[in-house]
Formats: sequence, structure tokens, C-alpha cells
Amino acid sequence: KKMKLPFKVAIMQHFILNPDTSFDVNEILEAMKPVYGKERQCNPVRIDYYLRAMLNVNILETASIELVGEKDLDVRYKITNHGIEMKKYISKKKENSYL
Repeated sequence: KKMKLPFKVAIMQHFILNPDTSFDVNEILEAMKPVYGKERQCNPVRIDYYLRAMLNVNILETASIELVGEKDLDVRYKITNHGIEMKKYISKKKENSYL
């Protein structure tokens, strides 16, 4: 049985496979559940952390920010051109490699 991509890399791959689409934390969570759903790292807090980290290094950009209720922000992210170039670093040999 092949190994899976690291969780963070699978998230990046999801954006690369959908370059014209923006996603929020919950949509990424749903997209990751089929493969990573039983893992402790597959939760909104960890995903939010990874998305912010990718934003900081210009892999993702903010597509929109919306205020939800009193103080919650719904941030949508989109892959950058720099982010799309990162696909050359993603292993093609993992169980869930789709690039």
C-alpha cells in the first residue's frame, strides 16, 4: 500500500487542481475527509493554520473575507501562480497524488 501525501501537501494539491476556485477552511476540511478524516490533524484549527502559513509564503492569496455573525470571519483562499509552480515538488508516487 502506498503512502499518502503529507496532509499539508494534500491541501496544497487540492488548490492546484482547482486553480480558479476559492475555498474556506470548512470546504478544505470536507475535501480532505475521505483520505484524512480519521487523522487527528484533519480539523479546522490545523487547516486554518496551514492556510495562513501558505498565505504568508505566497502560495495562497485571499480571495474574499466576509464577516459572519458578530466576530467570525469567513476567509476564502485561492492558489497563486507561485503556488501552482509548487506542483513540481509534489510526489507523483503517493496513493493520493493527482498531479
